[in-house]
Amino acid sequence: MRLGLARESELATIVDPVRKTPGLLLHQLIATHPRLVELRTWLFDIAKYPTLDEVAQHLYASSGTVENRRRAAEAVLRLASLARVDPEKLPFIPVRMHAFVRAPLGVFVDPRPQTGSGVAGWAWGRLELLPAPEGAECPRLPLLVCSNCGAPYLEGTLDGDGLPRASERAGTHVFHAAASASTKAPALWGGQSVAVVEISSMDRHGNRVLQTCAKCGIEKAKLRTLRLSPRLALSAILDTVYPHLGEMPRPAGAKLPGRWAPVDHLFG
Repeated sequence: MRLGLARESELATIVDPVRKTPGLLLHQLIATHPRLVELRTWLFDIAKYPTLDEVAQHLYASSGTVENRRRAAEAVLRLASLARVDPEKLPFIPVRMHAFVRAPLGVFVDPRPQTGSGVAGWAWGRLELLPAPEGAECPRLPLLVCSNCGAPYLEGTLDGDGLPRASERAGTHVFHAAASASTKAPALWGGQSVAVVEISSMDRHGNRVLQTCAKCGIEKAKLRTLRLSPRLALSAILDTVYPHLGEMPRPAGAKLPGRWAPVDHLFG
């Protein structure tokens, strides 16, 4: 079996009633696997609820990529949560995983052009879904587009010398790359020629309003921010794995230890 829970030669030893009951079959395979038995013990003994990454680290250490470890750990937890001796009993590793879907904060641009991978008509660098991390060498600027012609602008502000720079808050100016413009972007950004346009106002939807678009010339041009709804978010983040009222082996009449004592009465 590709899951590594049992060899093909061992399947013949599994009795027919188990074969016909997926949950029971899973339990027979998983509950006899030393690594998974150890995982269940670790989940209930650990001092705090682990994140999915911590479970992956415990299972696989540094094997493979981070993404592959997370996917494999999630698969193990899901399978273990389906493994049951009896439909009326809790599974081998009952877990509750909280999933949060985060919508991207916007679209941000690394202003440094990428060597050898440029796009015709695009003077800047990569598009990102998050601002630059704290302490990064180069900032990422919010991308805005003209609602009339689609011209791209980077939002920022001006320094004391009137030159473009990034802004930690809502910007005061926008920058549109144009070969004929006389203003130069900072050397760190790539030194592109940019038209600098002041943001005259902001409407109730958050659109920036310019006196005139530097490309199409329309007056009162609205620049739209590129934000995606949570429904279109690119990833779901599993933050915490909760071992929840597990089917824990214990002598008859024994009490659950530590933090499980308050729920001891829930176990038959």
